[in-house]
Amino acid sequence: MAMAPALTADVHQGTQLTQLCIPIMRCSGLDPLGETLGRGERMLRAFVLAVKRVLDNSSLEPKAITHKAETVEILGERWFSKACRSDREACALVNSTLPKSKQRRVYCYLGGGGLSEASTWLAQGVVVRAKSWDEAAAVCTAVSLLTMGVPGSTVFLEPRFITTDKEFMVTNDGILDLDTTGGDAATADDPATGTEGQLPNPVEELMARYQAMLTLLAAEIGLPVEAHMPQSLLQDKTVEEAQGYKEKVWRFFTTEPAG
Repeated sequence: MAMAPALTADVHQGTQLTQLCIPIMRCSGLDPLGETLGRGERMLRAFVLAVKRVLDNSSLEPKAITHKAETVEILGERWFSKACRSDREACALVNSTLPKSKQRRVYCYLGGGGLSEASTWLAQGVVVRAKSWDEAAAVCTAVSLLTMGVPGSTVFLEPRFITTDKEFMVTNDGILDLDTTGGDAATADDPATGTEGQLPNPVEELMARYQAMLTLLAAEIGLPVEAHMPQSLLQDKTVEEAQGYKEKVWRFFTTEPAG
């Protein structure tokens, strides 16, 4: 797997709903758009299993869901923004013990902005919608751990790549209804609660959870402290270093959680 070091997030004001974009350059199981009918999105299926392992939540079940992003033109560029039923596949982590509107905790599909016919086989973006900051942090943590085993830069989420949509929400009441495939994939029903009536800063909350989760798992896996710190983002890993990290990360993702 090779990811561009530009993981981005959009956090929705007043809720914990978070949308992330992971730019994928190449990856085993990553097929050209529209060529997955009958076999599913293999890379997405593997990725949601990695996120599930990071979350270590036995209530979460992986699920494949029919999905296709409707083509939308914005400022002369081709964007994929609205979901509709077709032969494309999205992958989700579902908690069936929760009320229906809260069940799809993590929902991801191939899409993003500015795609052309040529770029669909050169680069693709994975769009991920997470219901809570903890689940969004798990997505970011999975990205960082997976790219530890690849020579070059490890991919981190940085505060400068997090945006909020406060102004857009004011002008568009329907923005929180992000998915129409089942009506419950990304509705904003997990409120952002603070103390004494003050809403928390969503960027700070997401970063705090991500850094804590990544630090904890890096220690558990046995990765060096400096390997997962943002200041090492531009320090390229050698092939030998990456191979050593890859073996440790692989053991983590292929071992069942204790208990």
